[in-house]
Amino acid sequence: MNTIIVGNREIEPSKIICVGKNYIEHIKELNSEIPDNMVMFLKPNFAISYAFQIEQIHYEAKVY
Repeated sequence: MNTIIVGNREIEPSKIICVGKNYIEHIKELNSEIPDNMVMFLKPNFAISYAFQIEQIHYEAKVY
């Protein structure tokens, strides 16, 4: 299982649950169509890749 570091904790998520196109302002910024329903998809734990550097990224996430 792959682990990630969030703050000062190392966690091992079993899966990654994603919700796309759920922020109206972001959809408008991208000149994209607003969907009738939320776009949801899953990513397996092995989708987590290791980086050789630490990089700040923009995201909205909840980790359980």
